[in-house]
Amino acid sequence: MKIVFFVCAGALMLFASAAGYVEEVDGGRVFTHAAGAKEGMSAVIVRSYDGGRVISHRCVVIEAQPQSAELSCEPSELFDSDAVPSLTLPIRKGDQVILAPLDKTALIVAPNVDRFVSAQAANQDKRFIHPDLFAVELSTENNPAPGAKEFVDFCGAWMIGSVIFAMQDGDYIVDCATFSLLSFKAANHRSSTAEMPFFHRLNPITSGVFSGKKVVNTGEFDAYYKKMFMKETDVKR
Repeated sequence: MKIVFFVCAGALMLFASAAGYVEEVDGGRVFTHAAGAKEGMSAVIVRSYDGGRVISHRCVVIEAQPQSAELSCEPSELFDSDAVPSLTLPIRKGDQVILAPLDKTALIVAPNVDRFVSAQAANQDKRFIHPDLFAVELSTENNPAPGAKEFVDFCGAWMIGSVIFAMQDGDYIVDCATFSLLSFKAANHRSSTAEMPFFHRLNPITSGVFSGKKVVNTGEFDAYYKKMFMKETDVKR
């Protein structure tokens, strides 16, 4: 089910990157004065409604300046079912814009336990969801090779804002709604082997092709995940 928050919409602010207000609307494009926006960052539009607040639109930042941003937005549906009507509210000036909602809640994807622990220590501003939970989800689907879609679906179900890919050269922090690279923390972590698809403490994730935890070199681990979120225009930031 797609999630739309009424009274508890304000709770997103506890875990968000930044917030501002709609200054101008031009079709599906929204302009806001909000510091901290980055291209590819997810956002939501919040409207005060009947004594509470509701998330009316899901957005992505398409252009960012130091103190402002341009967003592309689409309505956020209440339910997946077409039989249940959704609330339709046009975006208007003064609606609240929350950038990177739930950004402070993160999933760490690491090649081994040592790298997992170091990523935790380097990102203490985050609240972590343990990768064991993602491993359970993949196990039920017999899927030992998750792609971006599996990450996005899991993040949506568990209200996770970002994924930290812990690699040899540092931590890549990715917006889990848009799967865009938001930031990079350089480090130097050298190890020879990695567990695929990532470090977890459960029984192996199996399928008709793979059986048991597949051990690869860390370069192969890094390459597998980087191709999901790295674009030619991306720079480590």
